[in-house]
Amino acid sequence: MQVKNTKLIRFESTKTQSSFSAERLTQFGGLSVLFKFIEKCNIPELFDDLFPTVKHNATKFSTTQIMLSYLSSALCGVKHLSNIETFTRDTLVKTILGLKSILMKIL
Repeated sequence: MQVKNTKLIRFESTKTQSSFSAERLTQFGGLSVLFKFIEKCNIPELFDDLFPTVKHNATKFSTTQIMLSYLSSALCGVKHLSNIETFTRDTLVKTILGLKSILMKIL
């Protein structure tokens, strides 16, 4: 008999510093301003409420993080779903979507 897990994963946004320097500037630098607007509209909380993520052994990312990855990549001009992996490797994108902290916990 399989035990049903009821532990839900909620999206936790992280604060990013708004400082720019030539050596740390990426092509997605404007995403931090856009994501502040997304957070003001409570879109991450809406996604969490509408599409709750139940934690299982292999769960690495919440449904909200995946949906926000799609949304932010579309807003940044990523045209193909296969390019989202490259998009989410950017340091700023990892920080905004909370991917960095989850990957550190896994490794």
